[in-house]
Amino acid sequence: MNFTINADGVLEKAALEGKAKVVVPDGVVRIGDFAFEGCEGLTSIVITEGVVAIGVHAFRGCTALEKAVIYDSVEDIGEGAFDGCS
Repeated sequence: MNFTINADGVLEKAALEGKAKVVVPDGVVRIGDFAFEGCEGLTSIVITEGVVAIGVHAFRGCTALEKAVIYDSVEDIGEGAFDGCS
């Protein structure tokens, strides 16, 4: 799995191959809009301590997503962040 993370700690894009259980890397403070959109093999996500926001449609279309662990540091979840998830 590959992540594009900008200098401000925003995870802008994730590229996954096959089935994947993902833990958001250290240093990420925000999951960007559409970051995981269409990652059909994503089965679980752990949004770690330090992440404060999840962007609009961040996980839209992640049809295999069965589990999301979201720590208390998350203060904002964007509109439609989990649209189309199981």
